[in-house]
Amino acid sequence: MLGNGSLPVSSCLIVDQNMPGMSGLKLLAALRKRGVRTPAILVSGRVTAALTDEAARSGVPVVEKPFLGNVLVDRIRAAIAQNLG
Repeated sequence: MLGNGSLPVSSCLIVDQNMPGMSGLKLLAALRKRGVRTPAILVSGRVTAALTDEAARSGVPVVEKPFLGNVLVDRIRAAIAQNLG
């Protein structure tokens, strides 16, 4: 089964906040403007309260690097489950 943007419904984007030329949140905003509604998780090695607040307003959870335990896998599962539910 395919979702928006021809990606499988069970997909999840993992986007780094610190990329050359564009932040992860700006990339996700651009994708949303294009109609891509695939769930996403933002990862960053420098998580601040401002970043967490901005991501929350965008509906994107943040996972801090380095990843501890199964936190990233757990967030991916939760994002996909929420999208399917």
